[in-house]
Amino acid sequence: MPRWQAPADASPELIAKWETYIQGLTLHEKGHVDNVVNNYLRVKTAIQSGTCLTAETGAQKALDTLRKF
Repeated sequence: MPRWQAPADASPELIAKWETYIQGLTLHEKGHVDNVVNNYLRVKTAIQSGTCLTAETGAQKALDTLRKF
């Protein structure tokens, strides 16, 4: 996450915009984390149910699904 130390002369409006941006970005990134946490078992299952020859392909397909979110 980006960090910004507001200079002493930063306007209250700029500080408020930064805080709004960081809150939105945090929520957005949390969505990515939640997606992985809620769906990682698909990847695990694809790997475990495959053979040495098919596990990677199965895992990639499961990951492609996760990446769509």
